Amino acid sequence: MSNIEKMGVVEDPLGFSLVKDKHKLASDLMQIRLMLEPQIASLAAQNAKPDDIERLGRLCDEKEKI
Repeated sequence: MSNIEKMGVVEDPLGFSLVKDKHKLASDLMQIRLMLEPQIASLAAQNAKPDDIERLGRLCDEKEKI
């Protein structure tokens, strides 16, 4: 594999640096986040143990104080 073929692979394993339209990339990534994150949060809530919920509450309280 030549240097050109490997460009962006080491420091940028997903190849984002090779995308010319950064605004479209940002938009596409935001759409992906909006599809995935609600389901991830839902699963986390369903699988949370009482200790997890208590810790999350403490972290939220700390964050509000800042």
